[in-house]
Amino acid sequence: MKPPSAKRLRSSSPENKERGVDLDLVIDIGGLGVGRNFFARTNDNMVVRFFRLLKFWLGIPQRQLCPNCSAEVTLVVRYPDYVCRECCARTADPDGRLVSFSNIDLSGGLRGRYEDNYEPYESDECFIDGKLCHAAEAHFGGVVVRPWSRPSLGRMR
Repeated sequence: MKPPSAKRLRSSSPENKERGVDLDLVIDIGGLGVGRNFFARTNDNMVVRFFRLLKFWLGIPQRQLCPNCSAEVTLVVRYPDYVCRECCARTADPDGRLVSFSNIDLSGGLRGRYEDNYEPYESDECFIDGKLCHAAEAHFGGVVVRPWSRPSLGRMR
């Protein structure tokens, strides 16, 4: 890996004035301008910029797609294959009746209900466009729907 190179930029350059950044020294690491003014006045807040840079350095992908419809969704590293809201609105039981999932109360728990008459739905398995999925409690609350995948059993002897 090539060591970081340092280069001086003039704070009076047009690109820096346009960005509203008073930049003295920039360290060019992998094409990203990082230095003492990396967190200077910009549209992004400091935390967002820090985690964006951290994800870049760790090689974490910057985009995430819904596994069902390939729509771009918010990047969530904990759930790399969660289904988007539009697809979650089409969750159905094996007979094709629409089902919705929610938490039971503030302390958690998962419940499913039929959309047409609000009867309880007793399973966490559902179908979206004919594909088997399962609903689960999300970390820190909420519900996440993901495509069903066979758990890895390892080597059986």
